[in-house]
Amino acid sequence: MKNFFIRYNSVADEAMVKRLIKIYIIESNREGVNYEIAFCQMCLETGFLKFEGSVSKNQHNYCGLGCIDMFSGGDWFASMEEGVRAHIQHLKAYASFEPVKSPMVDPRFNNVKRGTVNIVTELTGKWASDPEYGQKISSLINRMYGL
Repeated sequence: MKNFFIRYNSVADEAMVKRLIKIYIIESNREGVNYEIAFCQMCLETGFLKFEGSVSKNQHNYCGLGCIDMFSGGDWFASMEEGVRAHIQHLKAYASFEPVKSPMVDPRFNNVKRGTVNIVTELTGKWASDPEYGQKISSLINRMYGL
């Protein structure tokens, strides 16, 4: 995962990327969410942590929560851990009816129609309006594994 990430952002701090990957794995495993999907979604949403859209790196918002257009900055989280946890909780809301296991930090969890996403391409039109959104995440997963 680190090598894949660095291929698209060679100036990223490798220690920070390793830490972020570890947090994604821990939070995803805790909630029963696929960490590869979450990680690749983060890569898509942040431009591999380049944050060239309306969300800044200081927001610790790795998935565009609350960012509805190029002019809204989206939600803010206190730390990397909290931002990743919110991302994972939001994915879990779409994919499952199970309650979260960690303290709730996703401010939009209750806005989601629970259990409506079974495969990553079904995030299209739910998470983002981009008609290729889910396919873009799938493509990143394939590239990460050299497929």
